Amino acid sequence: EKEGGTRRGAAPESFEIDEYSVIHAAVADAQSKISLCGSLRDTECADVEKIRSPPEWTTLERQQSAYAAQKFRTPEWRDPGDPSPPSSDGGDPQTPLLAAADTFFQKMSILRDVTVYMVPLFVVYFAEYALQSGAWTVIGFPIQDEDSREWFYHNANWLYTGGVFVSRTSGRYLQASLWTLWLMPCLQVLNLVFYVIVAWCQVWYGRWLLAPPFYAGLLGGAVYVNSFTRIVKDVPQEKREMALAIVTIADTCGILLADYFGLYIQSCLFEKNNIEGAMVSCPLY
Repeated sequence: EKEGGTRRGAAPESFEIDEYSVIHAAVADAQSKISLCGSLRDTECADVEKIRSPPEWTTLERQQSAYAAQKFRTPEWRDPGDPSPPSSDGGDPQTPLLAAADTFFQKMSILRDVTVYMVPLFVVYFAEYALQSGAWTVIGFPIQDEDSREWFYHNANWLYTGGVFVSRTSGRYLQASLWTLWLMPCLQVLNLVFYVIVAWCQVWYGRWLLAPPFYAGLLGGAVYVNSFTRIVKDVPQEKREMALAIVTIADTCGILLADYFGLYIQSCLFEKNNIEGAMVSCPLY
């Protein structure tokens, strides 16, 4: 470095720290003496050998590194005898394998903590999407008329979406308890069972069946919004972001599984009512 230049990792000019300057000067002097030792006579290198010895040289480096890291948080100054990379959180250095293991177990710990929110979200999404892709496709007035079935399906989904909108917007003002959060998916499963029975036996048949879809939307939206608001309220801040990301997997898995089973629900109801057009074969027939 040229004189007057700024050395990377050096103390800012606004800080007057004599101890740092002394340590830096001592190390710089030792480095210059060792680099010149090869051209000096053995008698002139006697004092340099003392500086070259690992214990004293390491002490100077460690003093400078520790002081700089403590005062200025500069990662450049580290113990040259330590081959491991510095840790990202300022703690003890870790190997990539140990760091990955710690991250994995932390995520598993968070997953265990948020299971109470994931189960209701999974169940309610499974039930409502099985309704949409299965039972609601086989209701019409009359049931044999394809246009009538499409009319009911479209209107039922519009009413369901309206219920979702109302319940999700109310999450800011109404907070469900954990017990209520688990009760609502059970009610949604009863909705699914009810519509399967209606489509199978054609009992309680009529246009009033368009009312429960709005109720189904209320349940689905309420479980969704309350699952996340309870996480924000119950989970510590340092785990909150990861917890929210993990919980979003539950509704996706519920939708995926519901669409798969919905094909078989629709197929069996089509077979029962002598309707053609099922994409899969019903295992009951």
